Amino acid sequence: MTILLDKAAFRHFTPKEMHEHLKLFDAFLVEWSSKDAYINTLVEQPFGVYSIKDRLPIVHVTALLKDGKWRYFHAPADYYSRKDGHRFVTEHDSDIIGMQPTIRFEVVLDPALTTAFNLQTAFRILEDERSGREKHEIARLTELAKNTERPAVLFSAPWAMLKKGTAQKFLAQRFTLYQHIIGAGHEYPEDGLFYIGITARDWKRRWAEHRAAISRGSRLKFHRAYGDRVLERKLTFVHHKVMGVAATLNEVQDLEEVFVGKNWHDERLLNMIPGGKAGIAYLHQHGMLAKNVTPVPDCVESTLEKWLRDHPRKGLPAPWVSDKWKDDEYALKVICGAEGRLSIQQVLDIRLLASGGMGVDEITARVGAKNREQVQRVISGQTYSRVKLP
Repeated sequence: MTILLDKAAFRHFTPKEMHEHLKLFDAFLVEWSSKDAYINTLVEQPFGVYSIKDRLPIVHVTALLKDGKWRYFHAPADYYSRKDGHRFVTEHDSDIIGMQPTIRFEVVLDPALTTAFNLQTAFRILEDERSGREKHEIARLTELAKNTERPAVLFSAPWAMLKKGTAQKFLAQRFTLYQHIIGAGHEYPEDGLFYIGITARDWKRRWAEHRAAISRGSRLKFHRAYGDRVLERKLTFVHHKVMGVAATLNEVQDLEEVFVGKNWHDERLLNMIPGGKAGIAYLHQHGMLAKNVTPVPDCVESTLEKWLRDHPRKGLPAPWVSDKWKDDEYALKVICGAEGRLSIQQVLDIRLLASGGMGVDEITARVGAKNREQVQRVISGQTYSRVKLP
């Protein structure tokens, strides 16, 4: 029997609501890929880069509980056709023209979301405005959604992280960049309010801590928004995305800084401070952390929460992303000022030596970089893009 999903990776990365569906999700993927040439290509080549001009390379399988039985189905063929308004953010500034395959699983079991539908319409149950129904039908489904007590749970990740044969190297990475998206109606499945974070532990443990903070009345924007959505009956889905993993803290902080920064002016973003090293610099700048204290990723939110609790009237100082962060001189002090980061001179030396044809290994030794990967990212322009030639 063909097996596509890596059992250990599936149980490590996906929410617990999905664990019982491992075998049937796998069997469904095998059958679907055997009948659909495009899906088969995505499944067989997880590291391939596919054009997104017309269609997004997303493989989406849903498990829906109806009449006491689980039904499995996939997204309609045109569901992930490219549409205006899709939110894309990458590590690079250039326009996105391609993506690696993404796997997306979904579990729907609340009766308010399942009892009124058959399999032909089930996939549209959470997006009442996008399906073309008449206004009275949209209103009816909206009312049904207000009775939802258990939102649908979605999970997305790069397909390579869950595929048997490629998943193991991702399991070995210590740090995770994740995203939580919450919403209802036309916001489904990824246009709702969203929060981006990093963790040195299992992202599911961090999610449990977020839920605990919501229950105790945390004043963080993400926690308040989630609680408000529950009270307003405007929460029909919670979408967890593992956006990437990294071996080192510096690498995952680089990623968080980019993804939060490029979404900073999106009104749906629930982060209250910049990401990565920029966020830690913000905490130091405003006296929320002593200058000699560098928090681990999982303590940044608790530091903010404590500040808001201890200063209910003062509140959180306005982030400086929109002004000081645009000042290259100030940004370079943050980017190049932390332990383990390259200095401005090291970055310039790397670029100069690379332009002269020197190999990565020799450059690494010459400038005293941590490893060849750090040097390679500078050469390719993935990191330290704010460092300009004099």
